[in-house]
Amino acid sequence: MRCVAVNEFTTPTWSFEEDVRAYAAADFQGIGVVRDKVQAYGVEPAFELLKKHDLKISELCVAGFFTESNADAFQCRVEDARQAIDMATQLEADVLILLAGPPGNQTFDKNSDLLRRGLEAILPAAEQTGVRLALEPVHPMYRNGYSFIVTLAEALDVCEAIGSSRLGVWLDTYHLWWDNNLFEQIDRASSRIFGVHINDFKKDTQSFLDQGVPGEGVIPLRRILDAIEKAGWEGMYSIEIFSDRTAAEDYGDLLRRCREGFNAIWE
Repeated sequence: MRCVAVNEFTTPTWSFEEDVRAYAAADFQGIGVVRDKVQAYGVEPAFELLKKHDLKISELCVAGFFTESNADAFQCRVEDARQAIDMATQLEADVLILLAGPPGNQTFDKNSDLLRRGLEAILPAAEQTGVRLALEPVHPMYRNGYSFIVTLAEALDVCEAIGSSRLGVWLDTYHLWWDNNLFEQIDRASSRIFGVHINDFKKDTQSFLDQGVPGEGVIPLRRILDAIEKAGWEGMYSIEIFSDRTAAEDYGDLLRRCREGFNAIWE
């Protein structure tokens, strides 16, 4: 049986408690946790609430953004990532998702060096606690705000250069489906796949915050997920949908559609 979670970015205006209760009631087995929501609720109470509702954490979001040319700003990013690792440890979350950071006016090589330095600075904490770090590439249209790493190949190059077993990649169907080399790189990723976000790309996409429910867009989800499983993935999937077209009163319906859409992928 395939297990599925919902990332809290899918229901942004709900509190952590509302997310947990609603996801469990909608028959999801897990939750992708957002740091700000947990911080507002309290880490220890959050841990107890998750146990009460029998929800497993699929991922903790998010840290990184190491492409800071200013030394003090860079160190702040490193310290923030270490705090995220500490939160993951307290919550018994297995994976922390990292974004590389926007390119700014720097070269790819300069940003790659900053990313490598940031990862090497936090890896000792990850290795000590057992938390795994997952570098997530983003769709090129998000490059300016989130990450200069936009392909799975680029993310894997970073992982392979550093060579730690605690460092891998997070795959997001929305961010990766456009890449003509995707299937070759999924095979290459293999044991470095630390998690998978499922979502869809609407044919009539209106904005950056208009991601689709699985099955309601144009991404060949079954083909991509079959390739990911062929590469060895056996873990929980996580549905993550950024949308500014869904009102809070419609979140319940959104969760229902997500659950039905996930089930329909495998029919």
